Amino acid sequence: MSEFKINNTYIFTSLKSEQQLNHSTIMLQEKRVELERIIKGVYLENIIMKNNLAYIEIKILQYIFEGESNTKIAQKLKIKETELVNYTKFLYYKIHHTKHIEEVKQKLINRLPF
Repeated sequence: MSEFKINNTYIFTSLKSEQQLNHSTIMLQEKRVELERIIKGVYLENIIMKNNLAYIEIKILQYIFEGESNTKIAQKLKIKETELVNYTKFLYYKIHHTKHIEEVKQKLINRLPF
């Protein structure tokens, strides 16, 4: 009987520890997502502040940062996809966007402590 009680105590303690670990893991992941959102927001704000962007260019950038497809962006802005492509090309030219900038942003996100 006492062996059964010890095993049950050990099992419940293990389950509680595992549950606490899972909770901590979830909390850390939520913090990471929040920090990623903040970094992306600051990055986007810096681009907007450094360049003289029109309202539509700002909206396009925001949708790009949200990961929207060209089709969705065009629908939201009520413009043709070909117009969106032209706006985007000009926008990237205007902000001197290169692959390097995207890589730097990703490195910042990957350096988060958790």
